[in-house]
Amino acid sequence: MLPTQACTTPITSILWPAAISLLPPRLLHIGTILTAALVLVIAVIRMARPMTVMAHLDASVREVEDKVYDLRNTNATTKEITAIMIELKSVRLEACELREATFRASSSTWKELRAFCRGHSMHIIRCLRRVGELDVRVEIFKAEEEQRRIKAGEFAG
Repeated sequence: MLPTQACTTPITSILWPAAISLLPPRLLHIGTILTAALVLVIAVIRMARPMTVMAHLDASVREVEDKVYDLRNTNATTKEITAIMIELKSVRLEACELREATFRASSSTWKELRAFCRGHSMHIIRCLRRVGELDVRVEIFKAEEEQRRIKAGEFAG
């Protein structure tokens, strides 16, 4: 430890509470509220970063693809499965385009922040909603297919 550090550390630790006590209470409350708001904004920006949201989108698309391919393997070929497959293809194409734009924006922090401010994360979230809707359609179709098999007596379990 340097000699100057030894001398200033106790003085700083004594002066800090004294300096805070001189501030008006309202100013302390406003400072606390502004600090909390800043922390909240930073947390939201970190959670809604394009790369973070894109990882969720990729995982969701893979999960829905697995469900759809499981449906295709059950030999249930109907118009609904064809419509789901077409929608899945559309969502995958959109996800690929968004992934490319996300990788381009992630080359620097400023580009990523600019993409966030321009709404790139919101585009990804909209695509994520489409994937969620598609997942619901797949689950509904699976339930209907299971009911049909039970009624037809094909299901022994």
